[in-house]
Amino acid sequence: MRNNVLILSAASKVRLVERFKDAAEPFGGKVFVNDLDENCTASFFSDGFIQLPATGSSAFEKELLYVCEAYGIGLIIPTR
Repeated sequence: MRNNVLILSAASKVRLVERFKDAAEPFGGKVFVNDLDENCTASFFSDGFIQLPATGSSAFEKELLYVCEAYGIGLIIPTR
């Protein structure tokens, strides 16, 4: 099942991460974040940080699809 969520460009969007964690937890879901800075504030409140190439990179789409499969991600939240 794909109950996990990935929030892209999470930066300091802690409240967004917390709300999605509240919504996903009853279904066994986890919330992962991504940002160019792996030490972004939101990463400390998530269930995990996922490194991806920059969105403009030619490798981004392929890596994103791989990550969704590997981490059971069924919902991507783009924040930019």
